[in-house]
Amino acid sequence: MKKLYAAMAAAGLAGLLALSAGAKYIAEDMPGFTEISVYPMQATEWKPDGIFTKGEYHTINYERGWVSANATLDEDAQAGKDLDFTLAMSWDSEYIYTYVQHVDENGYDSSYSADRMYLGNMLQLNYALGDAGGENLYSVEMTKYDGGELEAYSWYDYLETEWLPLAGTDYTVTVQEREDGKALVTYEARVPFKAFSALEPAKGVRYSMLPLISWGSEGELIHTQLGCGRSEGLWVFGFVNFTLRDAAPNFEPESGDTYWSEAESAFQRLDFHVPYAETAWNPDGKMSDGEYFLIEEDVSWNSASVDDPALLETAKKLDYTLGMSWDKDYLYTYMEFIDPDGHVNEGTAEYIWNNGGLQIGLACGDRSGGGFLEYGVS
Repeated sequence: MKKLYAAMAAAGLAGLLALSAGAKYIAEDMPGFTEISVYPMQATEWKPDGIFTKGEYHTINYERGWVSANATLDEDAQAGKDLDFTLAMSWDSEYIYTYVQHVDENGYDSSYSADRMYLGNMLQLNYALGDAGGENLYSVEMTKYDGGELEAYSWYDYLETEWLPLAGTDYTVTVQEREDGKALVTYEARVPFKAFSALEPAKGVRYSMLPLISWGSEGELIHTQLGCGRSEGLWVFGFVNFTLRDAAPNFEPESGDTYWSEAESAFQRLDFHVPYAETAWNPDGKMSDGEYFLIEEDVSWNSASVDDPALLETAKKLDYTLGMSWDKDYLYTYMEFIDPDGHVNEGTAEYIWNNGGLQIGLACGDRSGGGFLEYGVS
């Protein structure tokens, strides 16, 4: 009976991903199943609050070549393939935890019924025991409706556990609408191992997974998948394998720093223009007209690190003025802020970062493996 149930589930799965005539599919550049490692949760408590708290997850550094996409409209398929998203995971003796965040260029749209979530914004998580999508598949998708209500819907429950995540307890979806019409969408969820495995979770056990991000609008779906494939014209899941590991190496930051990492994953790309300087540059501590041009930054771009966790909120919300300009030889930068504790710099040049000082990091081209702001001259 279980095998019959599995066959029915597979048929339903193909039906979900089967696209209308003329739809576009772009396969992954690195076909085959890729192995990733998932490390134990380090936090004392998991909170589905839409924030990537240090210790709750470990970032999965996936390869862009693992990503595939499909879309109703041909012109949307490449956007699905190119979607930049953050994926992080962890595990404990009961649950596998998953964090996904991305920017929706089209704005948030979730006005569809539970069985048609895949036409708008939603996250689908698929897990199974064993390599590349075992028979005991569990699949669940979740969304936040335009009215604010959270809903989860399970498509496949091979083990017939009838487990369904509870909003605010087992998952959450947060949406930050932006003035430019785009939306920052964050998913946090946990799924019990018992939903897709009869084995107790332990170091070295192999599973398979597929996260599917849906971010279509107006009934035209766009799906971005990690490790999806197809066979003989039938849309099927090609799972990424993952293995449970011991604690991640070098997890604890040096000197006991407490890091706030939400902003590092909040916007994968920040673009602004730097105008050409209109007057001669004069390093006199003033932001003169034409010397600099104000950069309209957003506090959500900020990240912070502190020695004392009590100062974290203050550091995150620091209000500052950023001005920039350029000429044929130089890039000019002006930074102004109020230090509530006064200016202190008693360290050597080697340890300026531990006192009052400014550090500027620049790179040419797209982010050089780090979280650099990008700017263009105009």
